[in-house]
Amino acid sequence: MKNLCINVDTEESFVSSYLRFFKGILDLTDTEVLILVRFIIVDRRLIVDGEDERIIYSRLFSVEVKDMIREDISYSSFNNHLKSLRDKGCFQFRPDGSFIVNSTLIPSTELVIKFELE
Repeated sequence: MKNLCINVDTEESFVSSYLRFFKGILDLTDTEVLILVRFIIVDRRLIVDGEDERIIYSRLFSVEVKDMIREDISYSSFNNHLKSLRDKGCFQFRPDGSFIVNSTLIPSTELVIKFELE
């Protein structure tokens, strides 16, 4: 088995490198990857801060967080990108009506991808 090791030095480059594996599979644009990186970083920081799961879900897609990300990347069509990410399965509805980031897209420190040819 061949191994590929990608060294990263920041949380943003770690999350960004991880998401690049899914870019082609999910047909993500560069802008969508950038937006998704920001949401995942906020999600990871809320978890590190020890927030309760329900609070994380309510805060992650709050107006405050969306405005912060919108200003950070400065895209006027931000809401269209959010809808596109939801349509592509990157954001999912919870039974309580809140959104979450698809757990597959939240990186762990080690990723194993296996391809099998039948």
